Amino acid sequence: MKIRTKICGITRPEDAQSAADAGSDAVGLVFYAKSKRAVTAEQAAEIVAALPPFVSAVALFVNETADNIREILRQVPIDVIQFHGDEDDDSVCCSPVPHEQSCCREQLSGAPFLRRPCKW
Repeated sequence: MKIRTKICGITRPEDAQSAADAGSDAVGLVFYAKSKRAVTAEQAAEIVAALPPFVSAVALFVNETADNIREILRQVPIDVIQFHGDEDDDSVCCSPVPHEQSCCREQLSGAPFLRRPCKW
């Protein structure tokens, strides 16, 4: 079994490239304003654009509204969503993603781990 690695809290495109060069399978983008590592949708779009093929972009949210999540997903091509708050089942699918809770968003680039649509 291959162990996948994610470097979280990436704030600059050059750091994302360094993480990928070091062998990271994914980079984490923090969309939580209280975090020192928080990024805007604009910053995140630049970071994701710098990623090489097969390196996943993970969006981390903490108690974010579904509307704000949808808006960020319109602006940034995210592969996986990681929730770290008190989200309920109406916002989050319970199908497990290793070490993460995935968003059940039908439009999310055909990710194979999605099981059912969100109730958003």
